[in-house]
Amino acid sequence: MRPSGLTLLVASVPLAMAPPAQMPGAIVKPSAQQTVQNQGAIVWGTVVSDPNSMWSSSNPTRLTVTASSGAGRYVVSVSFQGATAGQSGILQIFKNGASPSSTPLGAHTFTPWNSGTKPAETLEVLDQAIVGDYYEVRIVNAVLPPNGVQVDPVTRFALQRVD
Repeated sequence: MRPSGLTLLVASVPLAMAPPAQMPGAIVKPSAQQTVQNQGAIVWGTVVSDPNSMWSSSNPTRLTVTASSGAGRYVVSVSFQGATAGQSGILQIFKNGASPSSTPLGAHTFTPWNSGTKPAETLEVLDQAIVGDYYEVRIVNAVLPPNGVQVDPVTRFALQRVD
């Protein structure tokens, strides 16, 4: 639940766009379609916008609060697009390497679809962060295909400071 009186800037900014210049943020996406195993983290290989170096190729599953982005409240969001009909599972956002058995900051069940393009499903959480905190998106309880969930490269992961 969001604190009352808080306006989320990122809510009106499509994830394909850069975050507003006045607030630190980053948006990344997969470089190509990828398979994510149950409890696995999505690997982000393409930077859409990252003026504060929140993404690093040495830790490609994470977005990290950097010294240049600073401590504060952040919206952490993922817009998920599956690539294979029939998939289902739960998207989860974790902070600072929490184990998959711990409670995520947020979770969203994505449901199977029969064919064609599945509309993107979005998960968004608000969190207080300090420099060095990092966030990851994992998929759990994946159903079909048996080797994991196919993640489409239009999927986006964003970390946006809001104060």
